[in-house]
Amino acid sequence: MLKKRKIFWIICFMGKGLAACFILACICLWGLCSCSAEKNGTFNEYADFKDKAELKADRIEVPPVLLYPRSVYLLNDKLVVLNEKTDTVFSVYNLPECSYWGQFGQKGQGPEDFNLPLIYAVRTENDSFSLFDSDCLKTIVFEDNRFSVLSSKFPVENFVINNLVYLKDGSYVCSAGFESEHELRYIFKDGTYKESGAYPEKSEGRFENVLSRNQAYSNIIVAKPDGSRLALVYQFIRRNRIYDDSGNLLSDNVMTLEPGSSEPALNDDERCIHAIAVYATDRYFYTLNLDMTAQELGTANKFPNIQVFDWNGTPVKQLYLDCYISSFVVDETNQIIYGVFAEDDSHIYKFRLP
Repeated sequence: MLKKRKIFWIICFMGKGLAACFILACICLWGLCSCSAEKNGTFNEYADFKDKAELKADRIEVPPVLLYPRSVYLLNDKLVVLNEKTDTVFSVYNLPECSYWGQFGQKGQGPEDFNLPLIYAVRTENDSFSLFDSDCLKTIVFEDNRFSVLSSKFPVENFVINNLVYLKDGSYVCSAGFESEHELRYIFKDGTYKESGAYPEKSEGRFENVLSRNQAYSNIIVAKPDGSRLALVYQFIRRNRIYDDSGNLLSDNVMTLEPGSSEPALNDDERCIHAIAVYATDRYFYTLNLDMTAQELGTANKFPNIQVFDWNGTPVKQLYLDCYISSFVVDETNQIIYGVFAEDDSHIYKFRLP
């Protein structure tokens, strides 16, 4: 089981993104920061989280319809789980008790089918969420006690899309690509696009080439629900960056905590794996962190934690879990976190926020 867990994390969460930025300016919060200035953002260093808490999981056994649950989505009083290895893609549960509601979404090539959907939601609203699937956007809507799937063509074609999120006014942002000198690609509704954001290291730095450097700065992107800004969270360093909807860097934030460092190790095996999933609300964005190396994943001596940041990238709270999960959502109204673990086909995990 331990070996299987290690393989899962290595396959799913190493080398999946990009990263970027100039070191910029200014201010210390809580007396923990040291900063330097430039024209369009701030560079901040934080030594710790202001608040910490331990969360105990309520392990809810569910009917045997989960098979490799990769992601979860929150729609009002429904929890939707994406299963990667079933012919019917989504399992649905009533909240807050997590009782089984049913299934929907078939694998296939039709307009209402799912071929190879990306697991991160492009956009989530109260009664719908969207996924990118084979050059199309598939919007899942819950109405009149049933789910329907609406398919629409994406504004541009022939792009390798990763980490796609919706901003506003028909615009999107995604990772610019492993061969790009920029970390972000902003895509507009007329099909035009621009790339933005410089990497923390130049291509002629410690790494052999652009590809190896960009893989080392792999990241996950999440947007604020109103689309006004986005957070880019690095997977192999304790760092996040906040951009606005036009591509301007607002803040670059580093956590000077062990384990980990301010730059990724050259050797893959020596890199600490930090953020593996993110979730955004109007107030905060939440990151699910491993904070261990691939070697440490096989020991099961510690569990992941959830880190909470405001939309300036300032660390707010660190929540220590007592079990493994690989995807999660946060119901701030009822103060509950729901999670699944891809290797657990029979449980949903429920945590009460302090």
